Amino acid sequence: MKFMLKMPSSIPQMKSDCVYDESALPERSPVYAGSTKFEPLAGVRVILITGGAGFIASWLVRHLCLAYPTAYHVVCFDKLDYCASLNNIQCVQGKKNFSFFYGDITNKTEVMRCLKKYHVDTIFHFAAQSHVDLSFGNSFQFTATNVLGTHVMLECAVDHGVRRFIHISTDEVNGEVNFGDPDLLENSLLAPTNPYAASKAAAEMFVNAYAKSFKLPVMIIRSNNVYGPHQFPESK
Repeated sequence: MKFMLKMPSSIPQMKSDCVYDESALPERSPVYAGSTKFEPLAGVRVILITGGAGFIASWLVRHLCLAYPTAYHVVCFDKLDYCASLNNIQCVQGKKNFSFFYGDITNKTEVMRCLKKYHVDTIFHFAAQSHVDLSFGNSFQFTATNVLGTHVMLECAVDHGVRRFIHISTDEVNGEVNFGDPDLLENSLLAPTNPYAASKAAAEMFVNAYAKSFKLPVMIIRSNNVYGPHQFPESK
């Protein structure tokens, strides 16, 4: 089973570059997707998932494509950074309800081109620099991707008239919680303790600001530690 994916020549396309491994065929590799299925949401037709070739977001790409083949069209928006792989979404290549768009969330032109091309109405914003240890030595990149990238996505969502914007954040925005401390609530103080968490907290501020200023329908999801199949080795 093979597929062709048109990408800029600067993007690695060889098996040795670990972008697409033709030996990882679906017949020999299990497909991990969710088991839940609900009635499709009215008004939701085209879903853009940023960072869709990454560890966590690729699960949602696979699940929505396979569980809702006629209800939703899923667009994976990814720049294929070091921790992303086309192998993660290999099982949905060729599906009528799946499209891949190579792009960078910090580039407004690329984001708007994608939104207009596919008439996106819903955004799941997963794309982020997310490794705590790396944020100590490369903090500017975390600010650029997580803060500026989120700002660009929000601005494009408003300009395009997106109906729903779901922002994937992290529980680390609340900082450290000692054993016996009260449970954290949605309105608990943001107290990040590392550059990664600080960048995600700043991103949340932009999300809330756009909800207030531009009436953009938003939802913030603060994930806890996630691990499992397709996880990049550095996080294990």
